[in-house]
Amino acid sequence: MVKIGYDKEARILSFRIGRGKSVDSDVQDTVVIDRDKQGRIVNVEIMDVGIEEFRKARPSMRKLAHLDPVKAR
Repeated sequence: MVKIGYDKEARILSFRIGRGKSVDSDVQDTVVIDRDKQGRIVNVEIMDVGIEEFRKARPSMRKLAHLDPVKAR
């Protein structure tokens, strides 16, 4: 299951996808993708997301939260 978080102060939207520990990160523009030692994505962060964008995206995120990360590959 995907855990979704939003840090209002930092304006960061995060999707915790796996349980593994992040050992490597890919950064491109305002997106950070964290991978575990097997190269699997464990976390995705989107920087500089305002509260209005978060509210607009919330219905779609509810659908994502119910995905099994293994099946979603």
